[in-house]
Amino acid sequence: MNKSKKGTMARLMEYITARHKKEFAFVVICILISVIAAMLGNSIMQIIIDDYILKMLNTKEDLFSELLSVVFVMAMIYFFGALGTLFYNRTIAKIGQKVLNEIRDDLFAKMQTFPISFFDSHTHGDIMSVYTNDTDTLRQFIAQSLPMMISSMVTIVFAFCFMLRFNLILTGMIVILSVIMVGTARLLVRYSGKYFTKQQDSTGILNGYIEEMFGGLKVVKVFCHEEAAKKRLKEINEELYINTLHANGAAGVLMPILSGFGNLQYLVVAIAGGAMALFGEGMLSVSLGTLISFLGLIRQFTSSITQTAQQMNSAVLGFAGATRIFELMDNESEKDEGYVTLVRAVENEAG
Repeated sequence: MNKSKKGTMARLMEYITARHKKEFAFVVICILISVIAAMLGNSIMQIIIDDYILKMLNTKEDLFSELLSVVFVMAMIYFFGALGTLFYNRTIAKIGQKVLNEIRDDLFAKMQTFPISFFDSHTHGDIMSVYTNDTDTLRQFIAQSLPMMISSMVTIVFAFCFMLRFNLILTGMIVILSVIMVGTARLLVRYSGKYFTKQQDSTGILNGYIEEMFGGLKVVKVFCHEEAAKKRLKEINEELYINTLHANGAAGVLMPILSGFGNLQYLVVAIAGGAMALFGEGMLSVSLGTLISFLGLIRQFTSSITQTAQQMNSAVLGFAGATRIFELMDNESEKDEGYVTLVRAVENEAG
């Protein structure tokens, strides 16, 4: 197969965006509604605490009816955000199934044009692995990883803008810790991604070998090749085990590390913000409502970074599956010469 991976993501996005423009645009709009609703909810929390709860506690003024109105607005915002999340999850799942259906149809149609020599040089199990294992990883990427990554990146941008609006000093602390957090995640994702790609290749090789052994089981027994076959299977299986171990091992430590960074950010801002609320003056002061809203934004900000890093592993796995699919699809079709050339044909006087 052609090992060039150039244009894999562009070709995949062509299936998603070019063939399903309206559905994908609807998904993006619903994601924006969901994220903006979450951000506005945090902002309203600051208003509720500073302008109503603390004011009623300090002045004994009756603002309960106004408070209920603001709470109702907040509830409606979260309701529309939940609807946005529901709609984009359902729509992207449908898009994923449609894309896989189209890819299978295109791949199968292209395979009908392959020369017989292609099927002699490629194991049937490896080809079947493309139709089953690789397409399944691609489905998970389209239906789960892609929308979550889009949502997380949009959340990161909006949360950062809202944090800047609340307090520059606390936002600066978050930026410094986030740079370290993202750098660590990038190293782990790069390491695990390399082995996720190898895992997909090893899975195809294993499936191909097992299919080949089943097909030639009688020949294996006739020539007493059982021990050699078991030895070869053990080698292939061991390679798959090592690749999977490295890939999942790195992916497994990613979440605890990022969660630790997220908790550290929350702790640092809670301590610094608490000190600013109690003792700060001027630009160094912060209200209680602002601090609580800011802490809520930190949770959304850091969890979005964590989700993005976590989904990168699924994205790499899906990308590896897409690469194998397009590599199979890019094999040359058989050329129709229009006539048959006979080999070793000898003319004689009888014709």
